Amino acid sequence: MYDLGPALEAQTVDPGTNLLVSGPPMSGVRRLAFEILAHGIHDNEAALVITTRFGAHRVLADLETLVDTEDAALGVVDCVTRGQDQAHADDQRVSYVTSPAALTQIGIEFSKFVSEFDTRGFEQVRVVFDALSTMLPYVSTESVFKFVHVLAGQITDADGLGMGLIEPAANDEETRRTIEELFDGQLTVAADGTAGIQF
Repeated sequence: MYDLGPALEAQTVDPGTNLLVSGPPMSGVRRLAFEILAHGIHDNEAALVITTRFGAHRVLADLETLVDTEDAALGVVDCVTRGQDQAHADDQRVSYVTSPAALTQIGIEFSKFVSEFDTRGFEQVRVVFDALSTMLPYVSTESVFKFVHVLAGQITDADGLGMGLIEPAANDEETRRTIEELFDGQLTVAADGTAGIQF
């Protein structure tokens, strides 16, 4: 089981679960997802962030405010930074892809990290995709649907916990409903920062 931590009153979900995480602007959606990720790192689980919104430098800095990541089994697939960030050029935790539209490349880097974690003996891995909303302007909804369907399937097969972040206001209702179909449940953050899961 995956313990989601204090923010969700230690609620648990089964291995292989994929959650769509959403909420209004400024409600703390990204921070909540990172808190859940950090809770797993604290419990010696592996963690992976696929970021189409901020570069690896920002991702690592934000996680460091929540948990010590120095010895963590942690990976970041950076789809934002054009070329390697010199500060993390030799950081084995970071892989760079050319853009949020490079779906095949993102999938390859994701698989590399998950395989590495498995080889190192980590039985549980938490994955945050930050954010699906940012990816949608670059590629068609159909392409994103197919990509996320494959990614979610791999997370399920690995007995992982997947969290895909989406901003409801950033995409039309039909697109949101299409994406929602790919997830086992929704983790919704209210305007006041309280959160709940619906399956």
